[in-house]
Amino acid sequence: MCNRKLIGANYFNKGILANDPTVNISMNSAKDTNSHGTHCGSITAGNFVKGVSHFGYAAGTTRRVAPRARLAMYKFSFSDGSSTSDLIAAMDQIVADGVDIISISFGNHFIPLYEDAISITSFGAMIKGVLVSASAGNRGPSWGTLGNRSPWILCVASGYTDRTFAGTLTLGNWFKIRGWSLFPARAFFRDSSMIYNKTVATYKLDELLAQVPDLEGTNIIYDYNLDEDGFGYLVNFLTSYAGIAKPDIRDPGVHILAAVPPNLPSSTIEPNIQLTTDYELKTGTSMAASHATGITAMVKGVHPEWSPLAIRSAMMTTTNHLDGTQKPIREDGNMIATPLGIVTGHIDPNRALDPGLVYDATPQDYVNLICSLNSQKSNSKYLQDLQPTTITAQIHLLISITHHSLPFIHSTRRETTPGWSRNSGEHLQILVKVEQLIELK
Repeated sequence: MCNRKLIGANYFNKGILANDPTVNISMNSAKDTNSHGTHCGSITAGNFVKGVSHFGYAAGTTRRVAPRARLAMYKFSFSDGSSTSDLIAAMDQIVADGVDIISISFGNHFIPLYEDAISITSFGAMIKGVLVSASAGNRGPSWGTLGNRSPWILCVASGYTDRTFAGTLTLGNWFKIRGWSLFPARAFFRDSSMIYNKTVATYKLDELLAQVPDLEGTNIIYDYNLDEDGFGYLVNFLTSYAGIAKPDIRDPGVHILAAVPPNLPSSTIEPNIQLTTDYELKTGTSMAASHATGITAMVKGVHPEWSPLAIRSAMMTTTNHLDGTQKPIREDGNMIATPLGIVTGHIDPNRALDPGLVYDATPQDYVNLICSLNSQKSNSKYLQDLQPTTITAQIHLLISITHHSLPFIHSTRRETTPGWSRNSGEHLQILVKVEQLIELK
């Protein structure tokens, strides 16, 4: 049924065909073939729908972040691959079509800034007043695994909620094992090998698997004790990197229920039994970024005159630094999260609509920022080309840009005098947030 939710659709694959003219594109259309784009769009702007569930899990009425927003979908990634030129063409077309917010759950890692197509096109979008909300990636928590880390992009991390789902496994002798499960059906399985080690508290999984004569088709069940007081964990998918404090914000990204194409298989039981559904639970920073996109749309609706940075500022300076039980947010290992791990905190949509104070900046401020962080001319040349103003030879101070979160670098140098020990070249880097330094009344 048409409800005017989807107001545009386009696809871009000329780059794929140029790279390999023999490739057979499986779907020359904007139609979703893996449910990822539909799921993300549903999180951002899905309407009220009653009686939804993921095969009986999370049953109820769903209402997404910005139910009155409209969607235009642009597809540049296919099962046959993706091309940087197609991504750039899609981003250019999005801005030309006059959209207000871009949500992109896609990213690159370990590439220079001047080769990052998302960074380059997002900078151009920012000049046109379009905010880009992007996922931080799921490769963390090691250093350098963060995606979409440019300072003009709203980079979104993922966090847990208190949502868990119970299931029961009944064995042939009617012995029941209860635990967390998303198994999609009531089904019987015969001749399935199983290992259940109920006596060993901890063990190495590889040693246990070595004892299994035939791994194929073997179900392994293990108990994992999770502290029930710790809901609100930070999912350690990511980490910040030196120079720019990223990611920007944290949103729910685990077991998120949203719509998917009903004709695509959602789950498989046994070797060849595929199940479909209208709504599915998915996990990842893609889901978190989709939440943030909906909130940016709401803030934009209330404050249409605000720039992309002002909207980001409103969201980042009104976050919650505690979980839903008013306890410290914890990392995936149940340790209290560090300032770099917690980012600015968990998003609070209602407070973001009326932040009281917002920080703004111009495209030239970002050019100055990049120049101060990296002396390589190639990293700032494309910014100079996009924003045609002269970049002076002077290295601008990092704190010259008015920003809601900044790395504060404090360096000390100790010189020696006769009779004293020598300890020179010590450097201490501390992440601070503006709201931690001053409290505005």
